[in-house]
Amino acid sequence: MIVCFCSCDDFLETVPQDKVTEENFWQSESDALKFLTDIYSRTLKTDGTGSITYDEAMSDNAHMVWDWYGGQQQVANGTLTSYSDVPYNIWANSYENIRKCYQFLENVERVPELSEDLKNRMLGEVHFMLAYNYNQLVLYFAEVPLVDKVLTVEESKNLTQASKTEVVDFIVSQLDLASGLLNGKQMDWGRITWGGHVRLLKRVFYYFRVIGPGR
Repeated sequence: MIVCFCSCDDFLETVPQDKVTEENFWQSESDALKFLTDIYSRTLKTDGTGSITYDEAMSDNAHMVWDWYGGQQQVANGTLTSYSDVPYNIWANSYENIRKCYQFLENVERVPELSEDLKNRMLGEVHFMLAYNYNQLVLYFAEVPLVDKVLTVEESKNLTQASKTEVVDFIVSQLDLASGLLNGKQMDWGRITWGGHVRLLKRVFYYFRVIGPGR
């Protein structure tokens, strides 16, 4: 019996050409816009836990007719149990969105021939999304881990809670960044505008009694 082993330099490390990876993405303006659109669709959902319409059913403003769906009805009538997926979904969805925001921030500079004006506009939108997702987390959970980059698996296992004050300060800082990048920009229909950032900032001030310099 003859056993033969052979190898080829870099052959086994070739980037797949039939799949989207970090290596072959971020090649065009279209890639960046698609990624940003995905963040929009996950953050500003229209149905399910985390969406404005469905989450209103946890208050007096709306009523969830299906007792088997999501747990919003149980939150509203006080019968929530540990089996409900509402807390888990809000937590998991928000941190998934936050990770995607940092993926964008860490990779958008790789996009060739991206105009400075469009890049800054998109950066403003992403900073708003970061603020929005952390606002959701602090509203529901108060003290949560404060992440400032794309984490490795090992790093994600060693997170600690930040204080509510730290998280709110971070939200305000992201909205301040969004303000500078979105002010005066002509936005496409359905995109976050400078006025939208102001409304979220006012909500943060109202809920958390934040008083900032010059405000």
